[in-house]
Amino acid sequence: GRAVDHVDSLIEEWFPGLLEPHDGSESSAALLHQWAGLGPADDAQPPCVRLAALQDIAESGERVAPAMPRERIPIAQLAPDVVLADVPDHLQLDLSSFSLEQSAEHLLGEGGFGSVYRALYGGDQVAVKIFNKHISQTHPHRLMRQELAVLSRSRHPSLVSLLAVGLRPRVLVMELAPRGSLAGVMEREGELHRTLKHRIALHVAHGLRFLHASMIIYRDLKPDNVLLFTLQPNAAVIAKIADYGIARHCCTMGMVSPDGTPGYRAPEVVKGGVMYDQQADVYAFGLLLYDLLTGGRRIVEGLRYPHEFDELASSGKLPDPVTYYGCSPWPDVQELIAACLQPEPQHRPAASQHHSRKACSNGSLLDRVCNKETSSASNMVCSKHLTAAHASYPSDETTAGVELCCLDLTGKVLHREVLPDQRVLSLCSAEVNKRQWVLAGTRSGRVWVVSAAPERSRHSLHCLSEPVTALIFVAAYQNASAVLAGTANGTLAVFVVNSLETPGCVVNTVHGVGSPGRPVTCLTVAPSAPLDRTVWGACGTQLFALSNNLQVAKVIETTPMGRRGAVPGSSVACMAVGKQVFTATEGT
Repeated sequence: GRAVDHVDSLIEEWFPGLLEPHDGSESSAALLHQWAGLGPADDAQPPCVRLAALQDIAESGERVAPAMPRERIPIAQLAPDVVLADVPDHLQLDLSSFSLEQSAEHLLGEGGFGSVYRALYGGDQVAVKIFNKHISQTHPHRLMRQELAVLSRSRHPSLVSLLAVGLRPRVLVMELAPRGSLAGVMEREGELHRTLKHRIALHVAHGLRFLHASMIIYRDLKPDNVLLFTLQPNAAVIAKIADYGIARHCCTMGMVSPDGTPGYRAPEVVKGGVMYDQQADVYAFGLLLYDLLTGGRRIVEGLRYPHEFDELASSGKLPDPVTYYGCSPWPDVQELIAACLQPEPQHRPAASQHHSRKACSNGSLLDRVCNKETSSASNMVCSKHLTAAHASYPSDETTAGVELCCLDLTGKVLHREVLPDQRVLSLCSAEVNKRQWVLAGTRSGRVWVVSAAPERSRHSLHCLSEPVTALIFVAAYQNASAVLAGTANGTLAVFVVNSLETPGCVVNTVHGVGSPGRPVTCLTVAPSAPLDRTVWGACGTQLFALSNNLQVAKVIETTPMGRRGAVPGSSVACMAVGKQVFTATEGT
């Protein structure tokens, strides 16, 4: 299947139109005929069947193709890609867990491929892309295979995840972004916080670097194709790149077809007939940064004459200064935008460390995005006796060094500790044998244990594979104590510790408490003794309670996922537990 997809892409790129109906009508044949052999035969020319016929048979529900009068051969044997037999089992759509209603209230968007709807899969809300036959001249099967070729092999936190693929109907099931597209958020929210802008740009740069390192050229980077999962600047998952309809694996020669959206196409793409490579995506990233700074007003004002965007690009002119739209200057980012919008591709920064143009004088795009924001962010936790513990760090999460500062109740600094790690996502305090400790969970998946006393004792627990987004210390558990660490992937790790002074404690158990890709946002202990479930937490839109032996005892859905027409809820951002459970969602 992968070889067929690649050959089809090469034909479409270098010989456009050969695979399309020659007169533009759906019923006419393509100029280039594709065949599948029916196996060995005595004749010099073995019997064959048209690939288009196999696609139509598979669409109607038949899994076998007529070969000879007395023989029927499974399509999966002739052309595995036609019936998705080459797709891994874990990505095959389970129809028994799938609920889709194609109605206006569930419609998320439409395009040249078909439509995107909100649906249910395995009890979770998902986005479903349906490929319609009458929307495009290109056969819906090929449209789906084109996107599947990239999406099924691109697993990264900054790329939208593929959950399943189905044949009847032809659908791609993907994770649903609760906040919608960046374009929609800018239209609804107006001016975004500067830290949030930087974090969005950083996540998009991470995704672009991964694609380019995988020799994939995206070709359609714009605010509509950047999906937001939260508006919390310190969240582990904020923005992801979506819609890989025209993304392709890029050979060393590059690409030549002028695909993309007017207003985001690089000069070499606009010209047509000129070979280009991944640096065209860097140009689009520069325009995306510009729109992020100005709230997308460039596009809104230019919608009446979209062709003018391409004229400006081909002439090498830069957009108006951001101050033209009343935005505050941001010199470093404006400098990066100008570097990305260089007319000559070789003068732009490279997104991938492995890209052949990395040696250019402008350096790595990701490094430059990381360095544009120098203000610190912080987490804080307090305990009864000491203490406030404050973590500060540069917004460049690749920079080693996180400062943990412990203060007493008068504000006096007891000591500062620099941790050789990435961004701190969670903090909690603990008291063991009258000794105060501070626990810090980081983006690297490590839990640091730091003494709050001036002797500066520190060590870390066993490193997890996901960022640690929530922490809590539970005393008097099975004649010991426990550290519970919630991760960015919806899991809860339990460390049983005899003493916080012992380094390298390993994980005892791991519970799945939410959907993959949804972080555990908070953990808390119920203060009242009558409650038999003492530890509560939140993951996405779900609350969960742990029994006294720290097993998941109850799960509560805070939004009506199972009800048709329900609007997806926002993730729980924080909670408080007494005789009742109180929650607050993002944006409230």
